[in-house]
Amino acid sequence: MSPYSNETYKKIIDDSLDGFFVLDRECCVMQYNRSFREMLGSLLEKTKNGKITEIFDGESRKRFESSAGEAFKRKRSQAIDVVLENESGMMRYYLISLNPLIDSDGRVHSLYGFLRDITEMKRLQNLIEKERNYNRSIIETVNLGFVLVDDRDEYLDYNKAYLEIIGREEYELVGKNFYDFTAPKYRAFQEKIMEELRKTGKTVSFEKEYIRPDGTTVPAQVTISRLFDRKGKLIGSFAFIKDISEQKRNERELVEKSDRIMKLIGIYGAVSAKLLNTSSVKEVYRLVTEAALQILGPSAIELFAAGSRGFRSVYAHNVRVRRRGVFIREDQCRLLQRIIENPYPFFVSNTRRDLAVKDLKFFHQLNKNASAVFVPVNMGGEVRGFMVIAFEEVIEFIDEIVLTLLSGMANLASLSIEKIISQRDQNAMKQALDRFERLTAMGRIIAGVAHEINNPLSIMQLDLDDLKHLYRANDNVPREYHEIINSLQEEIERMSGIINQLKDFSKPEMADENAIASIDEVIKSYPLKIMLKNMKKKGITIKTALGSDNKSARISKNRLLQVLMNLINNADDALAGKEGGVLEIATGLAEKQGPKISIIVRDNGIGIEEDNLSRIFEPFYTTKKAEGTGLGLSISYSIIKNCNGEIEVKSEKGSGTEFVVYLPLADEGGG
Repeated sequence: MSPYSNETYKKIIDDSLDGFFVLDRECCVMQYNRSFREMLGSLLEKTKNGKITEIFDGESRKRFESSAGEAFKRKRSQAIDVVLENESGMMRYYLISLNPLIDSDGRVHSLYGFLRDITEMKRLQNLIEKERNYNRSIIETVNLGFVLVDDRDEYLDYNKAYLEIIGREEYELVGKNFYDFTAPKYRAFQEKIMEELRKTGKTVSFEKEYIRPDGTTVPAQVTISRLFDRKGKLIGSFAFIKDISEQKRNERELVEKSDRIMKLIGIYGAVSAKLLNTSSVKEVYRLVTEAALQILGPSAIELFAAGSRGFRSVYAHNVRVRRRGVFIREDQCRLLQRIIENPYPFFVSNTRRDLAVKDLKFFHQLNKNASAVFVPVNMGGEVRGFMVIAFEEVIEFIDEIVLTLLSGMANLASLSIEKIISQRDQNAMKQALDRFERLTAMGRIIAGVAHEINNPLSIMQLDLDDLKHLYRANDNVPREYHEIINSLQEEIERMSGIINQLKDFSKPEMADENAIASIDEVIKSYPLKIMLKNMKKKGITIKTALGSDNKSARISKNRLLQVLMNLINNADDALAGKEGGVLEIATGLAEKQGPKISIIVRDNGIGIEEDNLSRIFEPFYTTKKAEGTGLGLSISYSIIKNCNGEIEVKSEKGSGTEFVVYLPLADEGGG
C-alpha cells in the first residue's frame, strides 16, 4: 500500500509551478490547480462551459484540437506549444502536455495535462537564433578572415575575407588543413602554438605568412581560441586573421625613416661640433658642403656670399669656378629675389621647367642638373648668403625633415661665420688700437728726430750752396768737385723730403669737421686721371664702378687724393710686368657701425704674404725691392683714422690685393 494519500498527491499538484488541468471529451476544463488558474483563469471565465479550445486562435487552436483528438483516439500522450494573447495584449508562449486517463474498460474518458509558461525560453531561443545569424553576418562582413578548424586542423568553416587573404577559391580548401597555405618557415612554430592552445585553452595571438598561388607571401596576424557549444562540448578552434601587409610596410618605412633620421642627426651633430670650433670661414664652407653631400648625395654644390656688388661664389663642389669679379645682383635675377624673400630652404623639382632662362644663365650648373635645393643663410636677420644643391636626375620630393635640417645647418654656419667675423673684427680692432698706439708713440719719437735732423740738414744745404758758389768763382777747381757737390745737394734734398714725410706722419693735419669731398668726383679728378692713364699705357686694364650716388664724405679733397694716390701707386707696383693686369676702383654705400661710403681699390697683382698683412701699415715697412720709404700706407692709415674712418686690406699671395676705405657720410652727420 502506498505511503502517500490522495491528499498528498493533491497537495503536490496544487503546489506545482506548472499548471495542472483535466479535460472531458468536449475539452471543457473539469479540474485545475492554482498555477493553471493564475495563468489562464481569466481567459477561461470568458468561454462557454470552460471550453479550453475557445481561448486559442488560429494555428494554436488547430494544433491543440488535433493533439487532443490524437490523445483520445490513439491513447497516446501529446505535447504542443501554443501562443496566447493575454489581457494586456502581450503574446505568451505555453508548452502543453495532454495525457489520456483510461478507465478499467480501456476507454479514454478524459485527459489530464500540464501547462508551462515558456515565454522566456522562446524569447531566449529567438535571441540565440538571431545572435547566431547576427554572428554569422559579422563573420562575413567584418574585414577579417575567419577560420574554424577541428582538432586535426581540418577546415570546418571560413569566410570570404579569409579566401581573399590567401588568394584561393573555395574548392582549393577541400582536403586541406590549416597548415597547407602557411609559409614553410612558420609551420613548426604554428604546430607548437596549436598544441599549446589545445593544452591550456588560452587565446593565442601570433604572426605568420601565407603563400599565395603566385608565390608571393602575405603577412598576417592570427588570433585563435577554442570554441565550445552550449553544453560545453568542444567544437574546435576558431581564428580571426588580419592581413598586416600595410602595417608591415608602415613599420618598415618607420624603421627606415627612424634610421635615416638618426643618421641625419649624427651628421648634424658631427658638423655642429666642428662648426662651433672652426676659426676659418673657408673651413665653415667646406664643412657645410661635406654635410650636404652626406645628407643628400647631390651632383654639385655652390655657396654664395654677399659682397659689395651682389652675391659672389665663395665655394664650389663639382662646379666650374667663376671668375673672381662675377657678382649676381637681386635686380638681375628673380630666383635671387625669391631666395632673399624666403628665409627657408625650398626645393625645385625640375629646374629646366620651373626656372626662367635668365635664372639659369646666372646658375650655369643648373643647365646640366635637373633638380635643386636653395638654402638661404641668414645673418643678423638678413640673407647674407645661400647654398645651391643640384641633382643630376629629376627628384620628385625632398621631405620636410631634410629641409629643416639644412635650415638648421645653415643657421649654425651663419652663427659660426658671425663668431669668426666678430673674433676677426675684435682682433682687427685690437691690432688697429695697438698699431695706432705704436704709431702715435713712434710719431712723437719721429717728430723729435726729424726736428733734430732737419736743422743740420739745413745748415749742410747752406754750406754746400756757399761751397758751390766759391767753386764757381775759381776756374781751377776740377769739374768732378762740382758733380760731387750736386750729388750731395740732391741727397740732402731727398733726405729733406723724407723728413717732411716723417713730419706729416707724426703730426697729420687735423680733420676739418666742415671739410667734405664728393668721392666719385675726386676719383674723376685730373691727378688720378693722369695716374690711371699712365697705367693703361703699361697694358693694365682699368675698371671703375662708381656707385656712391655722388655722396660726400667728411674728409678734405687733398687728403683723400693723397690716400687714393698711395693705394693706386701700390697697385701699380704690384702689377708691374704682369700680363692681364687689372685695377678695379669701386665706390658704394655700406653699413659699418653706421652709414658709410666705401671705396674699394682692388688689383690682381702679386699679392701680399699672410704673415706680412699685419705689418703693412707700420712706418718704414715695405715689400718693394727698389725704392720706397714704407710711409705711404702709414700716412694713409693716419689720415683715414683721423677722419673717423676705417681702412681694411685683404690679400692672397699670387691672387691680388683689395683695400677698402670706409668714410663717414657728410649728409648723415658723420660717424
